[in-house]
Amino acid sequence: CSSAPCAKDTEYTFAFKITNPIHTKGISGELNLYTKQSSGNDEHYNFMDIPAQEITASPFTDAKVETTNDCTEVYKRCTFKITFTSTNILPKKDSNGKLDITFPTTGTSGGNLDLSHANECSAKYGDTNGITCGLSGNVLTVTHTEEIAAKQTFTATLSNVVIQDSTQATNSFILASKFTDNDGTYDIDKTSSGLIFDKATPQNLTVNVSRDETIIAKPSNLTFTFNLTSPLTTSASIKVTLPITGQAYLSSDKENQCSDKDGKEISCKVTKIETKDKTEHSVLLTDYCLTRNCSINEVVNFTLKSSIITNANYAKPKLENTTDSFQIITY
Repeated sequence: CSSAPCAKDTEYTFAFKITNPIHTKGISGELNLYTKQSSGNDEHYNFMDIPAQEITASPFTDAKVETTNDCTEVYKRCTFKITFTSTNILPKKDSNGKLDITFPTTGTSGGNLDLSHANECSAKYGDTNGITCGLSGNVLTVTHTEEIAAKQTFTATLSNVVIQDSTQATNSFILASKFTDNDGTYDIDKTSSGLIFDKATPQNLTVNVSRDETIIAKPSNLTFTFNLTSPLTTSASIKVTLPITGQAYLSSDKENQCSDKDGKEISCKVTKIETKDKTEHSVLLTDYCLTRNCSINEVVNFTLKSSIITNANYAKPKLENTTDSFQIITY
């Protein structure tokens, strides 16, 4: 306002060149703006607080995880390769800088990884191999001795990682950058990356279904036999979904009307799920593997009793090229 008075209620725009901090954490506090006007020996001030704008850029991008030896089966020992690009400069401060990669080894929302046998790791960024790595618990730490420029692509590998008993996707890997000084170790950026491993795919089961009554509309035992293509834990469940259009009907919702090949009772529950287009009937077996061997290639054999199963009320030809069949899911 030195060349001309700044009029009241007039909008002014000022631009200042500043440098963002090295991290993407939310900025606390506010920016303070004040004006000063001098008149003789008097000075008048006006103050205004301006909320700071949070920096929201993701600290790591293009993250992906894969197995270098094409592991897709549970209980296999695999070499995992994690790749990501850093958005910001990674400082080393007074001591070394670090990148932590936390593997998902616990949790209920997905499959988990077992790192108890993991023993070899490697790491690099760009074409540089001058960084080291080490494993502690489920955290793979990459250490760098120099400041690393922004937008560098990192690759870290860890061998002998075991895909545990689930073929579901894992929880997210956590990526964090840190530095260490005389006062301790501090997080710079830390994010639940959304990076998951979900390539452990289930194998199709070959299931034989037999019934002891072939007359239409008569109660009948249904016996299912198949070999496990993946091992199941003692807490695993087996779900049998009946076809929508025939084959057999659930005639009762009685519980525990299931048995194994020796006639021993298996805990099971009838479920019914109704949607706009259909009604799905299923039987869930919850303790089959509790006292029975459910290792890979083991034979599973169980029966849904005639007290809950009735044959269809019409004859139906042999199924060919149709989805009208029983569905078995293990998990």
